[in-house]
Amino acid sequence: MAIVENPQSDLPAKLRGLHLFHYGGAPCAQRVRLVLAEKGIRRGPSVPWQSDKPAHLEAEAGTYIGRPVSLPRQQNLTPEYAAIHPNLVVPALVMDGVVHIESVDIMTLVDEQFPGPALMPSGEVGRRCEALVKRAAELQTAVRHVTYRFSLGGIAKLNAKKLEELARIDSPDSPDRVSEFYRRFSRNEISEQEYAEHIRDLEAGFGEVDALLGEGGPWLCGDAYSMADVIWAVKVFRIDEAGYPIAKRFPNLWRWFEAARARPSFEEAIGRDVRASSVVFRARGAVQNWLGRGLGRLAAGPTRSA
Repeated sequence: MAIVENPQSDLPAKLRGLHLFHYGGAPCAQRVRLVLAEKGIRRGPSVPWQSDKPAHLEAEAGTYIGRPVSLPRQQNLTPEYAAIHPNLVVPALVMDGVVHIESVDIMTLVDEQFPGPALMPSGEVGRRCEALVKRAAELQTAVRHVTYRFSLGGIAKLNAKKLEELARIDSPDSPDRVSEFYRRFSRNEISEQEYAEHIRDLEAGFGEVDALLGEGGPWLCGDAYSMADVIWAVKVFRIDEAGYPIAKRFPNLWRWFEAARARPSFEEAIGRDVRASSVVFRARGAVQNWLGRGLGRLAAGPTRSA
């Protein structure tokens, strides 16, 4: 379980109950909120992420306090946030003063520590679920590249001063190495070929899941909704927003996703946070496809074998 021992900030030690540092449109935060919703853990108040007001320090039982960290305002790329989450990404979950990072670890922690339907099956089905979760997690780098290239574009680029500051605060042990990604993205050092390779990786993963769903269902691991459904639903949602024609290319996957999106937990965990931004992303994706510069054009290539 990934935790931050002795965080540089004194805020986490003051927090009791569950406190989620997150952002509405961030896929890794979305999947954690989705697990919380499936486990019946309700949203409590949303407070400024750095707040240590007495009323903001303790979450009621069965709820979590949301502490939104704005990615567009680059609040995650600051020394103050690095003092809580050294990898400079969201989410971070503080539970009774302990900082938990890495979204899959947080999802597992919540599933194991709280009552409600178990999202990780046992036995052979559980091993299949773990493999699907691992496969989805491997594709997160591809999701980041596709999101920044086809949804965020120039608004996510950093100037030279911000890049220098980010390089100073980024942890050398971080598996995300966000400073390196932002440097390459902001300076247009990522080639179109590299973006295309990330799309091929996503297509390979989507193709595997599409074939699996063609063998049965209704969920990825049989009759019960599981952790695998959580992580893949978020991934499909994000790439569909960016303009990729998932419904056309992977019909089994799309039918499954429509069922996953119809669950009340999806609206509670994701829909309510991204209603406006999703419209913007979809419109941008549609325009880019109409101009022949979007994901629709790149999706025409053959799927690269795993």
